[in-house]
Formats: sequence, C-alpha cells, structure tokens
Amino acid sequence: MPGKYLVLGSKTLRDRRAQWLVLMTLLLISFLLAFSIRLSTINKSPVWNNWIDLKIYLHSGELIANGINPYNSGSGGITRAEIERRSSKDIGPDRSVFDMYVSSNPPLATIVSGLVVMATSSDWLGADEASIVRFRIAYAFLESLIAPIILLILFFRLNSRAHFSHITAFASLAIIPLPLLKWGTYLMEDKGIEVLLMLIFLYCFTSKNEYTKYILGALFGGLSVSFKVLGVVFIPWVCWDAYFFYRENKSSHRRKLLILAAAIAVISTAVWIVPFAGDIGTMIQTRLLRATIHPIHSSIWTLFYSQAHSAFWKNSRMLLAIFVLSMTTYGFAKKKIGWPYATAAILMVLVPIWLQDGSLDRYNAAILPAIVLVYLDRPTSGLILCVYYILGYVPMLYQFDERLDAAYLYGFVILFVALLVANTYRKDSALEARDLIEESQSPRRSSLHGRL
Repeated sequence: MPGKYLVLGSKTLRDRRAQWLVLMTLLLISFLLAFSIRLSTINKSPVWNNWIDLKIYLHSGELIANGINPYNSGSGGITRAEIERRSSKDIGPDRSVFDMYVSSNPPLATIVSGLVVMATSSDWLGADEASIVRFRIAYAFLESLIAPIILLILFFRLNSRAHFSHITAFASLAIIPLPLLKWGTYLMEDKGIEVLLMLIFLYCFTSKNEYTKYILGALFGGLSVSFKVLGVVFIPWVCWDAYFFYRENKSSHRRKLLILAAAIAVISTAVWIVPFAGDIGTMIQTRLLRATIHPIHSSIWTLFYSQAHSAFWKNSRMLLAIFVLSMTTYGFAKKKIGWPYATAAILMVLVPIWLQDGSLDRYNAAILPAIVLVYLDRPTSGLILCVYYILGYVPMLYQFDERLDAAYLYGFVILFVALLVANTYRKDSALEARDLIEESQSPRRSSLHGRL
C-alpha cells in the first residue's frame, strides 16, 4: 500500500496468482467480518426471535415447504390449518389476517423463505426456538454476501488507485451497514437479499466482458425484479446501453447475445410468478391499497403529515419528485451525470420520496444501492452519502422510534438532492468516474479487470 492508496492490478502485483490471492483473501475477510457481526447480533437479541415480520417470513416459508400456495387461502386443507393454528400466538387467531400476512410478499421472496425453512427446520409445520435461530442465521449469511460484492465493485469498477479514505468508508459500508444491521439482522427482514441481487447485477453490468455484462447481468437483473421489484429501475439504463452496443456493430453475434439476454431476463423474472399467477392479484391489490393511505412507519412524509393539511405533504411530495427528475434529466443531457447517477435518482424518487408506507428496511433497499451507484459516477458525492449513511444512523441505532428513522431518511434525501444539484451545475462536463473506470479497465491494466 504505497502512501494513501491501495494498488490492485498494477505493476506492484505482477503475478496474476498473487493478485487473485490478495483479492480472495480480502473478500473472504470482509465476508467473515460481516457474518461474525451478524452472528453476534443474533446471539445478543433472542427476544427478537418473536419479531412479527420474522414470523411472517417463517410461516409463509412453512407453507411453501409443505407445497401449499400461500396466495390461495383455500389450498392446503388440514396442513394449512395446522400451520395457521400454530401461528395464532404470533399473528393472531383471525384467519383473514394470517392469509393476508403469508401472501404479502412477491413469489420469489416467499420461495426463498420456503427454501430456508427446509434447510433450517426439521418440523415444517412449526419451528422450535433453535430452528428460528437457524432461520435468522441463514438470512444473515445471505445478507453478509453484500460485503464482498461492494468491495468487488470498488476494486474492479473504479480506479485501481482508490484513495484510502474511500476504501475505509466503503469497507465500513460493506461490513457494518448500521441501518441494514438493525433492520435486517437485529429485526429480521429480507430486503438485504434484494440489495444483494441489485449489487450483483450492478457488478455484472459494469463489466467489460460482454457475457458477464449481458448474460449474468440479465439473470441477476431478472431476479432483482422478481424478488422485490426494485430492479426495474435498471431497465432504462440497460435499454440505452444495449441500443448503442448493437448500433456500434450490427453483427449477428451481438444480435443473438442481446436476444439471449432478453430471454434470460424475462425467464428469471417470470418463472417464479407463473405457478402463482392466478392468485397473486389479491397481494398486488393489498399492496396498492396500503400505498394510497396516509404516511406511516418511517416514511419521510410522516414528519409533515396532518389530517387537517393533507394536501400539503401530497403537493410537497409531487413537487420534490418532479424537481429531482427534472434535475436528473438536465444533468444527464448536459453530461454532468451518467446512467449510474440517473438510476440512483430514479430509485430515490420511487422509494424514499414517493413511497409512504414501510419501515426503514424497505427504504434501505433503495438508499444503499443508490450510494454505490452515485459513487460510480461521482466518487466524492458517493463518499459523502456513504459517511452519512453510517455515521448518521449511530444515534438511532438503539432507538425504536420510527419517526427518528424518518428523520434520518429525510436527511439522506435532502443530502442526495443537494449533491444532485451541485453535480448538475459543476463547471466540468466530464464525469469523474468515467476516466477512472476506463483507466482501470484499460488493456494496459492487469487481465483480471478484463476477465471480471
């Protein structure tokens, strides 16, 4: 490590095996640190083994494990009735409430819960305390994979001479993302898997290898759409990139590659939905209905909501969304920001700004990927958001007031908008990250960059 920089893939590490060894060691250490922190968190929070959301994932997974359709309240017969009976102490005796909760997530998320139940519990009709702990650990394991993915993006999609302060900040983001630790492991939620899928897509799609970019990118992009829908924000960027990729060289190879990628994306999105296609309409209607009520939980608009002045927060939300999208369009047209930053802005509008229902876990599924996206375009702005994301949540870590979470989220939104405006009106027209990415992926660099 010469001076303040970490050098990977440069002349200081000529031997490819040495590079792989260093890389794999760093990734393994990051994963083990992230996982050990989560294991410690689970060990110190047995009281949250009865967390209502955990039990929802658990019981919906039990239905899947027993081959029962969670979205069809008439399926399953005696087995479903037994799972419902055992869940009454967690969810309540009302069958309609049970049916609503176990069918409240998209099919792929519910299928994952079923697979985890099958892997961690010997009794698929009702988990004991040990099985519940293993259930939490399994989700923590998947969530911990976020750490090496963030570091992979940092090392291979940016310059090989990343400033040490940037590495420190993003290593912290990877290993100890405080909002995700609280609203993912301490209070078990499944949104971390959506973050993981989005980041894997991002890593693949920013690769110079066309098969990694379009084939693996299509696979994980489709999974991110199917799991929690948020992957749809990548569609404009993907379409734009694919258009110019084909226009640059209208060969049959590229045409076939794009057709195959489109097929993989559609299949990886739809295959999980097809078995439940006739029954998920109620889940979608319930979600849409809840999205039209007044702001609740950690929505930033709970800070401004008043029944007497309901028009104020609605108008404010509309104006803020229009402003962000307008600034994004202008900045993109002037080449002040690129597709990663624009995608982050779309993500911020759709979730933290527009959404009015959900706890911080739902909003975190947008703001964490947004940080990485911004960093790909404007590293300094991404670093500022990263520091706020971690340090800004320290005062809220042991508080259980969702209005405080809303205030934290509001601060992030304001900071994001301020940075967007600042970057849109920068004097330089060249993107900071573009030269860095091109430099790190130059043919003169190590072949590791080209392969990954």
